[in-house]
Amino acid sequence: MHSLVHTRVAASIAALSILFGLGSCGGGSSTIPKPPPAAAAHRELPLLLPGEFAPFARLELDQSAPGESLRLRIVSTIDEPACFAFELEVAIDGASTTNATSVDHLAARGVLDVGSIWNGAGDLDAARLTLVHVDASHRCIEGMLDPSFSGDGVATHGGAGIAPNEHQQGYVIQTDAQDRVYVAGITSGTSPGGHLVVWRFRADGSLDLSFAGTGYVHRPLLAQFEGPLSLSVDEQGFYLLSAILTSTQPTARPYLELRRYTLAGFPDVSFGNFGSLVIQPPPGGSYGSAQLARDRLGRLILAATRLVEVGQVFLVDVHRYLPGGQRDFAFRSGQPIAIGNPMGGSALATSIALDSQDRIVIGGMVPDTSGDPLSTPVLWRLDAQGLLDPSFDGDGFRIEVGLRDTVLGLPSIARVAIDSQDRIVVASSLLLTRLLASGSTDFTFGLNGYSRPETGPFGGGFALDASGRPLIVNSFPVSLPPRPEFQSSLALQRLDANGRTDPFFGQDGVFRHDGAAGGIGLDLGTAVCVDHAGRIVIAGASRNASGDLDLAVWRVR
Repeated sequence: MHSLVHTRVAASIAALSILFGLGSCGGGSSTIPKPPPAAAAHRELPLLLPGEFAPFARLELDQSAPGESLRLRIVSTIDEPACFAFELEVAIDGASTTNATSVDHLAARGVLDVGSIWNGAGDLDAARLTLVHVDASHRCIEGMLDPSFSGDGVATHGGAGIAPNEHQQGYVIQTDAQDRVYVAGITSGTSPGGHLVVWRFRADGSLDLSFAGTGYVHRPLLAQFEGPLSLSVDEQGFYLLSAILTSTQPTARPYLELRRYTLAGFPDVSFGNFGSLVIQPPPGGSYGSAQLARDRLGRLILAATRLVEVGQVFLVDVHRYLPGGQRDFAFRSGQPIAIGNPMGGSALATSIALDSQDRIVIGGMVPDTSGDPLSTPVLWRLDAQGLLDPSFDGDGFRIEVGLRDTVLGLPSIARVAIDSQDRIVVASSLLLTRLLASGSTDFTFGLNGYSRPETGPFGGGFALDASGRPLIVNSFPVSLPPRPEFQSSLALQRLDANGRTDPFFGQDGVFRHDGAAGGIGLDLGTAVCVDHAGRIVIAGASRNASGDLDLAVWRVR
């Protein structure tokens, strides 16, 4: 497979000889006497580098007690991650040892413990640290395929074993504490109905054969229109939420199904009815979509869009269940909470997230009340008891008119993610904004509180990394309809924490890739998450050499 590899430019190379003596430093090599027993517990040395490097780090010597090991640390002094490689050579009693290490991410104001350079058992003769910096701006260039994942950063899976010669696509993605990758998707094509599938890949990108014996679990689709909506992984298993839109029973109404599986890939019979929980709409209604979140106690919160057949109005129902699938009677007496358009009319839920206080943030859309056919993003925030939170924009909801798509006329839904400061980042079809925890616009984000992604109309995945940087997955058109053949490549954009293009990611802030499955012209990105190591994992599909779509999973570092 081919990938767009961003080459790191070695802007400069500096060698530093550090001499630990009686508080003095100089060039070249010299013998360093054993520190006296009365040595200070902490000593700091200047970083003897050319001026372009000196501002971003310093060296420290630490000694926990007189006569104990002497340790060397590198301390970042800037507010951005640093990127460098170093080699430390230590000579003790004439014997030399070398510790070569590459550091890709010394965090902002972070500390790197190089290790013990004198263990108290002999005389420390000399220590030399050679520091090789790989970028003149002191930053790592990120946004490249991770070769430790499946050898080239991309894992694919075709139809063998499920339904040969069928299209397979991932729609939802999550990782667990071991950085195994779970992808929920569907197959479609030759066999009647297709299959609902969850695949699991090991952290090295190989299909995890300990998962149900095959690396995936699947079942035939229960309806003409069914698909995975949400996936949530915990320490003992995972939950899969799907919508059954057209039942095989003509008199049945569209409903939701929440299933739980063990880590081995089998139904968790302790959950619901032998591993399954059917969520029926109230009388006179139909469920079409929903999103799932888990709070700190493992309780399950669902935001479901319900069509009320009388009047053809859409409302949002919020359910809460205990981890075992029982209704939570501490949450509005076990009944769903119905919320609607604050201005009257329909409202639809499109995403859900919980903040550090387990307050429920729901993103959705409402039709424009002025008669304009364009929809408008809306956000609600409920407290942990299910009541609208008046500390959010005064009344618990906010209609975000500034995110409406007035250019292409696309539906302006709201996808939400919450950072470590409980700020809410909202992505719509063309724009992003960030709200403070109070619900007011954060004007430090983007330009006057709004940011426009470079990858065009947004229809894929959205997430924040651990630093609060927005990640936007899309399918970037290579050719546009009318055909002969619509083509697209995967596009992943990372903004910085202030909503601006991140020049240290990919090429001008965007990573692109095509040909993941060996075919030509069609790579689709539909979902994104971040694993515990900070790597970006993307699910979607890619055309293979036969013209079918294979499941594709990319990991980007």
